[in-house]
Amino acid sequence: MVKKNLEHLKKEFDEVSKDIKDKNCLDLKDFLRIFNYKANVEFEIDKREICRVTKEAFDEKRSLPEKLELLFSLKGVGLPMASAILAMKYPEKYAIVDRNVIKALRSRRYNIKSIPTNLQDNNERKRAIGLYEEYMKALKVLQGQDCEFKEKTFREIEIKLFEEGRTKNG
Repeated sequence: MVKKNLEHLKKEFDEVSKDIKDKNCLDLKDFLRIFNYKANVEFEIDKREICRVTKEAFDEKRSLPEKLELLFSLKGVGLPMASAILAMKYPEKYAIVDRNVIKALRSRRYNIKSIPTNLQDNNERKRAIGLYEEYMKALKVLQGQDCEFKEKTFREIEIKLFEEGRTKNG
């Protein structure tokens, strides 16, 4: 598996290098190819592990904390990425954690903490799960009680709060 992955990475490097050699800047596609190449090198992404873990995380019988714990076990997956995976799979149930949305929520008097980054630490994983539960609770309150967000989808709320949070300082 490692040898096959190395062969793929060598081939991808050569292809990207050839594709951008004569360009004076990168387009989005090339940038994302380089980004994904580097992520693959850094995290040694295992396609079978991704399939196994996400299949388990998508099991409807699993609780939110169980789903997050499973997704955190994938190399390179923190709370923002885990929440994006869940939100894209279940947009009616989950939202994407974003620091700009957190800023906007804080400005609306929701006490949302900063996003934990050291998920190798058990306490930090628990804190990340708790943060996500609080984040979702805040969005549900807005969705149900705030006239501006009444009956809006999580995605619609996120987009509005994202834009609002980008204009806030700190």
